[in-house]
Amino acid sequence: MSKKHILNCLPYYLSVIIILVFFGISYIPSHSTSDILLLLAEAIVTGVLEELIFRGLIQGKIEKKLSERKKIYSIFIAAFIFGVVHMSNMFQMDYTFGKAFFQSFNALMIGLLYGSIYFKDKKLIHVMILHSVYDFAAFMSDPSNITVLQIDILDILLYVIALLVFLKVFFDITGYIKNKTKTINIVYWILSSILLIGIILYFIIL
Repeated sequence: MSKKHILNCLPYYLSVIIILVFFGISYIPSHSTSDILLLLAEAIVTGVLEELIFRGLIQGKIEKKLSERKKIYSIFIAAFIFGVVHMSNMFQMDYTFGKAFFQSFNALMIGLLYGSIYFKDKKLIHVMILHSVYDFAAFMSDPSNITVLQIDILDILLYVIALLVFLKVFFDITGYIKNKTKTINIVYWILSSILLIGIILYFIIL
């Protein structure tokens, strides 16, 4: 992964790290080491397998079948499938439609981000690590009672950051708006900084 690519994705990395730190402070003292290791193992297995299937196999196969100009669409198709598959969670006994829809929308947003990263560098290990760390942060937060009506400001901030980073990487990949690169970079970092500060304030205030 190039330094430029890492820099573009930095706001997302930082948002996940911030969440891990704050949730870790409240979670770790009240739970056993075995519980934490179990969550970590689950996050790693989920991250590795899902990225292997949805980015490595599905997105990779779709990309190969598309013409050079249309290869970029593989990101959207794989992310959409990733989101739809997560709706199957609604058939689990402890899942409501609202919770399944939340996870499906979340998977779509994150899928766009991971798909654009994989499209750029073709390194599955990078998205596997990102996915595993994100899932671990999500498991640590214990979102067991989330429904559509309970999506709070933290979820919104994460979605916006994921979408913002995706758009930045997408513009770099496609070369769109090349003549306004400097302006885009300035706006990108201002918005990213505001969102990261918002996440920190969320934990401090709430």
